[in-house]
Amino acid sequence: MILELIVPRCLPVAPRPVAGELLSSWIERIAAANAITGAELLKSVTDCLSMERQHALLDYCLAPTLRCALAIAGRVSDLDVQALELGNQFRNLQPEWVLPGAKVVLIPVAKPGICTECIAEQHIAGVPMHLRAEWALAFLTHCPKHFRWLSISCPICYCSGSYAFTAAASNLLCARCGHPIPLHFFTGDYKASTVAVVLLGSQMLRTIKGLPPDPFWLGAISAERFLSTINDILRLLTHRENGEGSILANSLGPCEFSSYQPLTRGIEHPPLCTLPARLRLTLMAALAQFLLGPRSAAYFESAQNVRASEKPCYPLSRMALAPDEWEFLETRLRFWPFYLRERLSAALGHMGTRRPQAKAARPELEFLFLST
Repeated sequence: MILELIVPRCLPVAPRPVAGELLSSWIERIAAANAITGAELLKSVTDCLSMERQHALLDYCLAPTLRCALAIAGRVSDLDVQALELGNQFRNLQPEWVLPGAKVVLIPVAKPGICTECIAEQHIAGVPMHLRAEWALAFLTHCPKHFRWLSISCPICYCSGSYAFTAAASNLLCARCGHPIPLHFFTGDYKASTVAVVLLGSQMLRTIKGLPPDPFWLGAISAERFLSTINDILRLLTHRENGEGSILANSLGPCEFSSYQPLTRGIEHPPLCTLPARLRLTLMAALAQFLLGPRSAAYFESAQNVRASEKPCYPLSRMALAPDEWEFLETRLRFWPFYLRERLSAALGHMGTRRPQAKAARPELEFLFLST
């Protein structure tokens, strides 16, 4: 005999959402409080109601009927649920900057990393353990507060998957092996290069909330213009000539962050959210170096031996760009802030002959910041 799980429309135990919490984290918490899983809760909601299909990522934007059903199940208002959506928490956020995960009942759900120090602080403060919304953002490889690597796999079974909560939300568990996630603090020193990458991620996090960015990176510009320029440079740095080999960031970026992980062939501009974690770190390091220009020597060891004659072209010196990369730079440069226009216009005029059109993938290039 097969017993079918019946989930009431309005759950008896309904923990309140926490400000800044990821939507799927709240769904998992109310499910755990009622001795069911988040998948079972979503399945009961979708089976019992006539709903339009949820095409967008659940954490980014909910279908109106699904939002209403979850509000009834959790005994909160529609506005409370809507406030947890990433599109509302970060008004300038682009969908391709959210880490995708597996589908739960045919609904795509984000798969964030976690900072164990933040989880430990929640435990000490008596706050229900939850996943922060910013942990689902692809450009954040480290916690902006603790500078810790955002782990996306269980340290026990090494499964890269989702996390579960206990009924009282007092422990965070691996959804696969059920082992509690160890909570500990890190007391080591941080390298200046890691600090630069984390600070840039923090500025991007600040601007997607609509706050003005720090003039340190691109001068005194608006949040919208800052993000537009960042998006342009990310598109350039993720380029793969003819859709083969690694992204341009591996050739332009600091040597200490190089990561040659295999990517699917045929995709010339892989979206940021589809890149492996180590390659996203490489991309963010290259972006930080690109924006810092000659100031990179203060942060990246591999940039300390750049010859003075190369600094005006920094960081494009001795770099063989593909024809479409040249064209992209020349097209977009006039829309970028003055700081970048002044520095890169010299690079475009003094980098020598362009590479000819070719079908072959990008050749192995000498790194920009070799110390020899």
